[in-house]
Amino acid sequence: MVRAPEETLADETKKPLASKSATKGASKGASKDASNETAAKPKTKAAPPIDTKGEGGDPDALMATTLRVMEWASKRKKLIAQTVFALAAAGGIFAGWLYYKGSREEKASVLVAKGLAAEEALIKKGDETPETLARLTFFTNEDEKQKAALAAYGEARSKYGDTGPGILARLGEAGIHLDRAEWDEALNAYTEVRNSSLAIADTNVRLRCIEGIGYAREGKGLIDDARRSFEELSNVDAKDAKPLGFYHLARLDLAKGDKDAALNKLKTAREAVNIPGAMSVRFLKEQIEKLMTKIDPNSVPKQPPGAMGGMGGMGGMGGDGMTPEMEELMKQIQAQGMGKPGGGAPPPKGP
Repeated sequence: MVRAPEETLADETKKPLASKSATKGASKGASKDASNETAAKPKTKAAPPIDTKGEGGDPDALMATTLRVMEWASKRKKLIAQTVFALAAAGGIFAGWLYYKGSREEKASVLVAKGLAAEEALIKKGDETPETLARLTFFTNEDEKQKAALAAYGEARSKYGDTGPGILARLGEAGIHLDRAEWDEALNAYTEVRNSSLAIADTNVRLRCIEGIGYAREGKGLIDDARRSFEELSNVDAKDAKPLGFYHLARLDLAKGDKDAALNKLKTAREAVNIPGAMSVRFLKEQIEKLMTKIDPNSVPKQPPGAMGGMGGMGGMGGDGMTPEMEELMKQIQAQGMGKPGGGAPPPKGP
């Protein structure tokens, strides 16, 4: 069949349109395939931007932070100033308190030293030289000494009783009341110091209080109570507390007539006493041996010349290394009540 020229022209005219449509379809297919491939590939995280402003970070951000801080501080100037003032005031108050505390302790110490000086002062005999009278403090009698010491201790205790020296002043009062046979006053004072923070912290103070309480109870005739105090004393964890306690227990045994028990305790005390100690320790040993000799003259071994640390062969020196002048001074000191066992008073004579 022969086609008309018009039909042929129409077909030719339609071909480019079909081709265009095919191309478009193919293009769409390709785009779709490409999109699918992109979706199929794993997504990778974008690399962080390179810091081109140095390691310190963004200076604009730092400046902004600084400005915000300055703005905050500016709005709170009054509060900041008050806080700084309060801290400075607190520091000043604390420093002032330390100064005040130190000043009170110093004043108390001066009064305690005054009381001690009165206790240790000598009694006039009438043969003192003007130089000696000017250099040393003298009293006319023991009562005058004690009253002067009590006045100094009492002032320290009443004004500064919450300080360490103030508590020691109360201990000084207790010792003088004991010497004066004022048993109740001594017992109250020793008990007060015994319950203080100083006695808890200081073993020596606690030891002196326990011994003083025992003495006061003994003076009141409370022998069983006194014995308990001296037993407590012998168990104190302190140097030479054991021999001191046993010495007092031996005295009580001897007072009731039990010589064997007393001698056994004295032997234990003599073995336990520490000879290389202070002068009071050596005096304690002397008192122990004196009491042993009173019970049994043969109970104390004879000391060879040069014993007790003496230097035999040196003329003018005693058996314990003291000159005759020093020995005489020691006798005067002991006669006036110093250097007693434990630093306390001599054994009471009873109520």
